[in-house]
Amino acid sequence: MSSSDSEEDTVMLYYMWKKKCYQKRNVWVRELFLNRNDNGEYWKLHNILLRDPMKFRNYYRMTEHCFNKLCEYVKPLFHAGHTNYCKTISFEERLAVTLRYLATGELFSSASYRFCISHNEIGIIVDEMLHIIYEDLN
Repeated sequence: MSSSDSEEDTVMLYYMWKKKCYQKRNVWVRELFLNRNDNGEYWKLHNILLRDPMKFRNYYRMTEHCFNKLCEYVKPLFHAGHTNYCKTISFEERLAVTLRYLATGELFSSASYRFCISHNEIGIIVDEMLHIIYEDLN
């Protein structure tokens, strides 16, 4: 096998890899994530937990008063708005996702199915919220 054959193979593998990396998407948003407000754990459970202080504390690992106080302190530091393409995830839902992650240590992929938010977005949310809570409040 000559060096030119080796180079040709390398070039061919590179183009095959590049084509695979840049294939067109056939689905931009999964059906699971489209109905977050109907099927997501936050939207189904949060209002029920508000009626039962003991369960609220067990779920979030803090009282409703602490949750609301944390929202009050952190919300002004948070900046996100709606776009023409998608409605943003509410601040309270972001905080709930972060608190559940801290309380359970659950994988982002697992939380993704419960909250109906992509695992990538959950990672961004948790990182963003922890940054605001730990660094901007100090």
